[in-house]
Amino acid sequence: MKILIVKLGALGDIINTFPLACHLYDKLNAEISWISEPLGFPLVSNHRAVSEVFLFDKKNKKKSYLKIIKLLKEKKFDFVFDLQRILKSAAFTIKAKSHRKITFDKKRCKELTWLLPYEKIAPKDHDSNHMLNQYLEFSDYINAGLPENIDWSIPEFNSEKIILPKKYIVLNTGATKSENKWFRRYFAKLSDFISTQTDYTPILSGGTEDINFAEYIYELCKKKPINLTGKTNLMQLSELLKKADFIVSSDTGPMHLGVAHGVKTIGLFGPSNPVRTGPFYGKIITRKDLHSIKKRKSKESMDISPERVFKNIFTQWKEKTAAYVF
Repeated sequence: MKILIVKLGALGDIINTFPLACHLYDKLNAEISWISEPLGFPLVSNHRAVSEVFLFDKKNKKKSYLKIIKLLKEKKFDFVFDLQRILKSAAFTIKAKSHRKITFDKKRCKELTWLLPYEKIAPKDHDSNHMLNQYLEFSDYINAGLPENIDWSIPEFNSEKIILPKKYIVLNTGATKSENKWFRRYFAKLSDFISTQTDYTPILSGGTEDINFAEYIYELCKKKPINLTGKTNLMQLSELLKKADFIVSSDTGPMHLGVAHGVKTIGLFGPSNPVRTGPFYGKIITRKDLHSIKKRKSKESMDISPERVFKNIFTQWKEKTAAYVF
């Protein structure tokens, strides 16, 4: 059975699609092709359940699109899953050869893509269901059932190793949306709590776009943490998170990567919905009314005290569940 997954987007979304790919591969012995953008390409192209990857390079959109369309013309798929549900993904889905092209129901589609002549999975409340489970609905829709256990199978990499302390806690400072970022002074205070009150080393992480944000945090710290922000590629970041004793992160892709590695993680959530996009297996410790949070200014919605976060790192350490959401 040949299946094409169209999932271009954000790192966290790609990671939360892996359990679907694993289940289809294990259950149906499916030959899975995937259309991906550069950000998630290293993970997708090395994943055990993925046979081939079509790389859509946003910097050379037209050339890249035409190349992929040419390759798609040579193939025929039993199913095409458009998990992105936007016009950009629809441009690929509509060109792929398959009698069964499937996307989300009208309410969950974006940019009027529900008007396209695809099969739609059954409607469900998207606000009260984690995105990982929503992707698995596609498996259930084609009568492949649901997995008994969630398996991400994050690839192992033989990338250039980074020197790490024996015991450390990762503070992932970045977030795609500014309203999802925690205060810099709070990250600094949490780092100092870890440095002075435990035998763990705090490590700041993030992408190149987070360098200035993290440098400001670093300067605020009384006892300096290790700052790896902008200094790791995706493969090295994966290694950093996998070996961590604990992760504290804003709502961003590395948070999901840490959870997929089985590392206990605190997700810091403000205006976004942790039920839908929070750490899978997450337990909400403290949550203000979501409607009231959305009406506030972003700086107020992320006003989660570093004292409370520090306390919960250690009070929740022995819990079996993987992640905690504020």
